[in-house]
Amino acid sequence: MLQISEVITYLETLAPLALQESYDNCGLLIGDAQAPLKGILITLDVTEAIIQEAIAEGCNFIIAHHPIIFKGIKKINNTSYIDRSIVAAIKNDIAIYAIHTNLDNIWHGVNHKIAEKLGLINCKPLQTISQSLSKFSFYCPSSHTEEVLSAVHAVGAGVVGNYTRCAFTSPGTGQFMPNAAAKPFQGSADKLEQTLEDKVELVFPNYLKSKVVNALRAAHPYEEPAFDITLLENNHPQIGAGRV
Repeated sequence: MLQISEVITYLETLAPLALQESYDNCGLLIGDAQAPLKGILITLDVTEAIIQEAIAEGCNFIIAHHPIIFKGIKKINNTSYIDRSIVAAIKNDIAIYAIHTNLDNIWHGVNHKIAEKLGLINCKPLQTISQSLSKFSFYCPSSHTEEVLSAVHAVGAGVVGNYTRCAFTSPGTGQFMPNAAAKPFQGSADKLEQTLEDKVELVFPNYLKSKVVNALRAAHPYEEPAFDITLLENNHPQIGAGRV
């Protein structure tokens, strides 16, 4: 049976939590992500009526745009609809997930759909997110460059606006000396090795960092691939609030 966590993984692939605004509170707010999924109710806001509707429809997972828990809660004593909704959700094993400004900020998110419905063209974010991009540089034997590059492209690196698989490659000579404990792809212990390598440079949105590094390590032939990541001042042209 499908678990709630599997739906959450899909949602966060679509709209990563890293893209929410600093004041926001997105993600799983209430409930057990490992619980079996019985049904999903989608809503703008979570209210007592929504909790009761979820119970009546047999849904144990509510996906809301606005987070019902927005600021810190110090007391839950049934004096507000927020308190009563939280208590009812917990008593009935209903998980609540908020997908708010992260869904606003992605390119095909809420703001983009509103602009699309209005028939607007040549749209761009009203305000992009600062420091949302990094440059990824890695070194690879020339014989394996395309294989490694394809692996990092597959997880989303190298996208610039409407262009995909963007990268810059420059050839050179790499050198290294394995020690006795190393298991080198080429060369032998305590001997200086020189080989033709490519330096590959490309950009990726910061929320993909772990996926890009993992893809590099999985595809790279070296035991210890050399790479570096540099935070850029450039803003991602398709990530940000509003549309103009």
